[in-house]
Amino acid sequence: PQARGALPGAGASFVEPVEITSRPVLLFGAGHVGQAMARVFAGLPLSLGWFDVRPELAGLPGLVCCTAEEMQALLARLQIPYLKVAILDRRLFAQRAHPARRLLDTLADAAKGWSQESDRDQQLLGCVRGIVERLLQEFDDDLGIFQRLHDDLAAFLDSHRKRADIAEQRAAEAARGREKLQ
Repeated sequence: PQARGALPGAGASFVEPVEITSRPVLLFGAGHVGQAMARVFAGLPLSLGWFDVRPELAGLPGLVCCTAEEMQALLARLQIPYLKVAILDRRLFAQRAHPARRLLDTLADAAKGWSQESDRDQQLLGCVRGIVERLLQEFDDDLGIFQRLHDDLAAFLDSHRKRADIAEQRAAEAARGREKLQ
């Protein structure tokens, strides 16, 4: 007997599992070429981040759609910090729970429904602007900043939702009160 066990017999095969890691790919544009590329990428070991600005394409699976130009311009400034993260930590696009990925996903979700009309006091825009500025100024190699900024954004969005719910309740109560008076 050998130190590792018996030698394989003639015709025996040896299989060694190889870990296939998912490579991040960022795709900007969801026109016919972007859609064709996304279909091809779906069959490969890639993690696709797919972005477009046209609201009529927002229903495509996996597409993040930013419609407002000002919000889009802010989020576009994140390309360099996210490129740094991808170089420092290859798990960025492979793991949905990655702090930088969670921050980007939350920012994208907040930006989806954003408009100047829906954010008249520009609190959400200001919050996103602050996050972008902090990342541009403070991020070097401490990935913890993404978790801290995500926590700040999540707290802001929760507070923002609660204020909107209260305003909606008050408007509904006022409408019921006017109905009673008539």
